Amino acid sequence: MINLLVIVSESIFLVMFFLFWSLFITTPVWLTIVFYIRKKYLLKRRLRFAVIPGGRN
Repeated sequence: MINLLVIVSESIFLVMFFLFWSLFITTPVWLTIVFYIRKKYLLKRRLRFAVIPGGRN
């Protein structure tokens, strides 16, 4: 029973570790995608509204 618990906890730890590592590796990609989408969205908004309230980029 204790052996099974150790195996389960180890596997959970490994899964969490791999998820964290993959997230860490793909973070720049996600940031680039989000930044690109935001830029396109802001450009669309800029076309719609002449002046953006607050003067933020």
